[in-house]
Amino acid sequence: MANTFNRPIILTGTMANDYLTTIGAVAGNEKPLRVIKVVWTAPGVSGSFVITDGSTAGNVLLQGVTPASFAGQDVEYDFEVPLAWRNFKVTTLSAGTLLIFAR
Repeated sequence: MANTFNRPIILTGTMANDYLTTIGAVAGNEKPLRVIKVVWTAPGVSGSFVITDGSTAGNVLLQGVTPASFAGQDVEYDFEVPLAWRNFKVTTLSAGTLLIFAR
């Protein structure tokens, strides 16, 4: 399955371009995503992911690593106060799928 950018955003691999470029946003007209939850399904043993700011790759927005003893459970990141992401890019996704729930 390929990455899809509807809601929820479903990412099965790394992104060649940042989110705003991928969806064809017009500069200045984009609204920040209000991220309320990220679910990492089937991350596997010793899996990892990194989500960076799409405009500044050195700025890590969220990352995760599963320990070697991980039993293959899904991992959820719930945010009581939604995170405001203006842009993002998945630069590492070693296994599994990322589901990004946003308003």
